[in-house]
Amino acid sequence: MPKWWQDSGWTELGVHVPCQWDCPALVRVPAYIRALQQDDPTRARAINVEDVLLPGVLGRVCTRPCEHVCRHGREGLGKPVAICDLKRTAADRSVDAPTPAPANAPAPVCPPSGRTVAVVGGGPAGLAAAFHLWRLGHRVTLLEAADECGGLPLLAIPAFRLPREVVRREVAAILADRIEVKTATRLGRDVTLDDLGARHDAVVLAIGCHRPRRVDVPGDDLPGVLPGLGFLFGANAGNAPPLGPRVVILGGGFTAVDCARMARRLGVPEVTIAYRREVGDTRWRDQERRALADEGVGLVERVMPLAIEGDDRVRAIRLGPTRLEDRPGRGRVAIRIPGDEALLDADQVIVALGQEPYGKASPGLDLVDPVSGRTSRTNVFMAGDRALGSGTVVDAIGHGARVARAVDTFLQGRARIHRRLVEFPSTFDVRPPAREAVDRAEPTEQPVAQRLARPDVEVETGLDPAASAAEAMRCYLCDLVFRVDESRCVFCDQCVDACPVRCIHYTRGGRPEDATRVPFWKRLGPRGKRGIVIDPAPCTRCGACAYVCPVSCIAVTRIDVVETVDP
Repeated sequence: MPKWWQDSGWTELGVHVPCQWDCPALVRVPAYIRALQQDDPTRARAINVEDVLLPGVLGRVCTRPCEHVCRHGREGLGKPVAICDLKRTAADRSVDAPTPAPANAPAPVCPPSGRTVAVVGGGPAGLAAAFHLWRLGHRVTLLEAADECGGLPLLAIPAFRLPREVVRREVAAILADRIEVKTATRLGRDVTLDDLGARHDAVVLAIGCHRPRRVDVPGDDLPGVLPGLGFLFGANAGNAPPLGPRVVILGGGFTAVDCARMARRLGVPEVTIAYRREVGDTRWRDQERRALADEGVGLVERVMPLAIEGDDRVRAIRLGPTRLEDRPGRGRVAIRIPGDEALLDADQVIVALGQEPYGKASPGLDLVDPVSGRTSRTNVFMAGDRALGSGTVVDAIGHGARVARAVDTFLQGRARIHRRLVEFPSTFDVRPPAREAVDRAEPTEQPVAQRLARPDVEVETGLDPAASAAEAMRCYLCDLVFRVDESRCVFCDQCVDACPVRCIHYTRGGRPEDATRVPFWKRLGPRGKRGIVIDPAPCTRCGACAYVCPVSCIAVTRIDVVETVDP
């Protein structure tokens, strides 16, 4: 499914600020990094809360789509900026700030509407939907089946990646006294959709995907075959099942990695991940790959399960080789091929092949529009994994906010929320060449022996203040836009000569000329035939062009997404 903002006429945002464009929640990355450059973590956190709600959580577990498109990751420009780690810096440093974190949460943008909304599910999507609906003036009741809100980040992601207190602190900051919460309330057991729909003006279903996919091979029902998500639920709650000395995990997602690392912390000496594709096809970061190796987890690539063998329990798993093929619309697909089969001894097989919903929330309820979350029932919407399929935390938060806006449009009978790109006058600082040579800062980690001693020892401890400051200064602040006023330009070539990435081009008739330098006398002609432009895609916002311009005809603006709400 395409990103919803791709149809909003915002292509310029993708050109200028690729990190923000590729974030499912459109986090204003340059804005919060600029705040960190100015040593203002409280403001950096406030920007994150407004956009993405859970900066401390995402600063630890986000899949970092923003970093994959960072200009710093391009050839010759070093490694991408550690955007995610800086998000964690903003959140963690704000905990001890003079103003407590909950007080820094965004204020309502609308007066009370008199409308009520029930949000079912207290995970990331439900929290985002509830919070943004509250900001829009609606009275929200949040229903959660568990004893507390937080969803999979609280229940499934291990504490060695995401401490429980971080989730609880940020959830409390969101809810505070704003949203009525009813925990231990399960849809279908304690309340029905019909009842909610009758008592509320709208209902948002954000109940996630918690049913593990089966491996569907002979022996998959043997004792000792465990669902990955169920295993993590139990282990995180201190109720892990007894494990033998050999555990095999099936899968290549983050659940598989978490299961493998948790098994090692529970004392299993031999843990192996079996994956049908290759490590390069996963979304694992270098840190995750290194952690698996450091913590003694084995990996077998390009294999698929053929059978789980045993009598009264699991004894082994039979694996067959695969070949990878690129399929249109499906990406890399693993195909079973003839070849030598491998038999791995195993006492348990943990199946981490993804999750899906537990049937329909109500008979006859179908998703009509996955972007807005609209369903076949007039006042019922779906958000997060329930609408998009099993995804990431940032996907769920971004979609929850989007669904909240769609619900507001439904309740008001009109679209009163408008988001547009705006350019503001700005200043700039010329980047010293030495700054380009600064290596990416990496978070410190606990020693392997210490991290394996207990499941609740957080492995990554974040960037220290000095490293955070240095890393923030690496950012190009791509929300800055450099434009040439062609009516004042004297075509002196100084900006062209100063540009380190050759992104300034002469034009003739509105089209770029050949890269070969044009003699000065040929550039003297009728205005409108010849021009000069700065290509924003490769521009690194170094500011050298504006600094050397003798007639100050290069203006600098800051581009931002501005949201306004009609009365």
